[in-house]
Amino acid sequence: AILAQVVCLPIPSLVSFALAVDLQGKLSNMASTIITKAELAKHDKPSDIWIEVHGLVWDVTQFLPEHPGGPEVVEAVAGMSCSEEFEDALHSESARTECKITLKGTLEGCEAQVAAWQAAGWTEKQGIPNPDNLKGGSGLSMACVLPVVGVVCTVVAVGAVFFFKSKSN
Repeated sequence: AILAQVVCLPIPSLVSFALAVDLQGKLSNMASTIITKAELAKHDKPSDIWIEVHGLVWDVTQFLPEHPGGPEVVEAVAGMSCSEEFEDALHSESARTECKITLKGTLEGCEAQVAAWQAAGWTEKQGIPNPDNLKGGSGLSMACVLPVVGVVCTVVAVGAVFFFKSKSN
């Protein structure tokens, strides 16, 4: 069965596929299932909604009634790729691991991206990958850095006002 999947994949996907196989030669569960864009697009009704976030396809149908922003927010991206919209909404870690969303597979063409998430330490148990946590480095996200920059700019501006006021007196 594994050989049949490998034979059907183009060469770049074959390399990505190999990266997604663990050291014992087992596939990494649902992330190894390839979902075509056409298949994703079929799941665009409130009774059956799949979305793609960061190369992974998720069934969010069961979570729809409980979505804090309302079901229409999710319905607007049903059957589509929506990584940018998902990140723009600043979802929490608990939203990324919501138990009512189900991983269906990897969107065709995103195999290398998903393999990179896995190489960076992402597992299916972690839910929707958080790019800020998987980039490595300092671990600081823009959500942490921006308030600090704002405070520093405010302090510098207030200091400049006092400095120039004292010079004019």
